[in-house]
Amino acid sequence: MQRFIILLLLLIVGVAANGQVYKWVDADGKTQYTDQPPPSGAANDESKLDIRPAPPTSNNNHQTDAVGEDRKLGFSERRTARKEAKAERERAAEELNQKCIQAQGQLKMYRDTPRLRVPDGNGGVVYVDDNVREGHIKEAQKNIAAYCK
Repeated sequence: MQRFIILLLLLIVGVAANGQVYKWVDADGKTQYTDQPPPSGAANDESKLDIRPAPPTSNNNHQTDAVGEDRKLGFSERRTARKEAKAERERAAEELNQKCIQAQGQLKMYRDTPRLRVPDGNGGVVYVDDNVREGHIKEAQKNIAAYCK
């Protein structure tokens, strides 16, 4: 009994899937879509719509294979571009981190060294007074603010 009911339902669904659709304009000027032909005298412009299911896709179709290959190629290119952009961001972040560490080291040196000496360019050294030292401290603090985020 259950097989008969299932077979009957499949038959009904199959018939309904292959049904005809009618398009017509009623007396009020509204477009109507129905599975029944329009009533006599009600249709000003009647036409049958030929609605067919889409053809099944197959993997043997060369045109769809070419489109699939284009999509795969585009995907590979986008993935490579994303990896390169990520590597560039990581490189830039590492560079900023190194500059931050260097600026922090300079600030520590300027603050902790009581008698700061710097090379004079002629092979000797010169002691730095407090005004120059404060300038170097301010410069190091600016670098820390710029590089350490």
